[in-house]
Amino acid sequence: MGYEQVVIRAIQTIALFAAGGLLWAGSAVAAPGGHIHAGNLVLIPELDLGAEYRTNAYRAESDPVAASNLRVAPGLSLEAKGPQVRFAGQGEYIVRKYGRAYSNLDRYSDFGFNGSMVAREKQSVGFMVGWNATMVNLPVDKGGPDPFSTRFRNHLAPTMILRGAAIEFSLNGLWDFDDFQSASGAQYSTTDPTVRGLNRRNTGGIGGELAWKFLPRTALVLSGDYSYRYWEDNWVLAVNTSEGTPIIDLGTHLAIPNSYEYRFQGGFRGRFTNRLVITAEGGMGRAVYDEESVLRDAEDEGGRESAFEDGDAFTVDVSGSQRYLGSVQLRYEVAPDSFVTLGYSRDFGDSWFSNYLVYNNVYADISARMGARVRTVVGFSGRTEDYFGEISRQDVMLRTKGDLTYYVDDWASVTAGVWWDERASSDVSAEYDDINVHLMTTFTY
Repeated sequence: MGYEQVVIRAIQTIALFAAGGLLWAGSAVAAPGGHIHAGNLVLIPELDLGAEYRTNAYRAESDPVAASNLRVAPGLSLEAKGPQVRFAGQGEYIVRKYGRAYSNLDRYSDFGFNGSMVAREKQSVGFMVGWNATMVNLPVDKGGPDPFSTRFRNHLAPTMILRGAAIEFSLNGLWDFDDFQSASGAQYSTTDPTVRGLNRRNTGGIGGELAWKFLPRTALVLSGDYSYRYWEDNWVLAVNTSEGTPIIDLGTHLAIPNSYEYRFQGGFRGRFTNRLVITAEGGMGRAVYDEESVLRDAEDEGGRESAFEDGDAFTVDVSGSQRYLGSVQLRYEVAPDSFVTLGYSRDFGDSWFSNYLVYNNVYADISARMGARVRTVVGFSGRTEDYFGEISRQDVMLRTKGDLTYYVDDWASVTAGVWWDERASSDVSAEYDDINVHLMTTFTY
């Protein structure tokens, strides 16, 4: 059984035990919208049913193919509170079914789960554990039976919190596991091009944050963290067909070095008025890539000289102006349950097909409640991504979205919306333009 299946089974087991516990306890089942209660435990089943139409279902750079699909997404939320411990969890499983002509786009493995446990929330010493697991399949290829780039991620973050009258210090750990899979015969593959598995990455780290509360709901913060990334395969076969034809300019292999990184940031965040919340932080960081991890892996496969011949772009580190980080967000409540959010962020991150990327992201969102039964959500985001390493490229991503929701009752709603996504890139094969039109119904017990 693969690691992903172990996590999925664990999530399913939690859901089954929660449901079974409610039945065993003789739970109080309220009317639809009132949720299911048993003592301090609340269980909230949810079901999304709807349809989507996309103008570029395969996210192709040319000759787009339009297709429609049915979307079914059962979900479950639960919350349990005790005298000193609070637990919350939310999960969703998503199924997309296309017509016969595009049945290779059918997918049944997308899911997401978020869980948290908080202990001693009001005490001088407290603890918190966050858990997140996701599986996402993104179309990348028109032809094959499995035209997806798949990413599974498991994130675990334990935290210890020390609280004083005006000072709060948190010490946190980090462990991430990422499993990347590509379409059979796609650009980057394993040593067996017919296998979807691409590479796996483990990330471990430690960090801390110091906050000084100078107003009732505002604080100055100073934070720092260190993490190390270890790839299962640092010397990946680079092909673009099942016969193993090398990609132009890459040679026969793609170098993916291990790395470590650190960040330091400072700033403030808080509610400055009853309606205005501002967060602003800035700092710097660095990522250092270990070229020896590539050369050792290549040597094990008898290709150390080939690694040098392919070039040393995989030795590139995050340095210079790329090191500067920052984020600012303004959130204003224009009316009860209606908000305007504006923000900007700059950071760097590890890349699964090169060393790293540096990104700038700007966004604006409006969420407005109109009367008792209608909500509208509109938004825009623009993001630049610069990739560095053996593969260097520059991307620009734009998204504009609009949704209108009508609440039929406390337990049912209907949402109609249109989203437009565009990616421009210095690598033409990565470009696409797609419009998503959707109609969804949501039922909550």
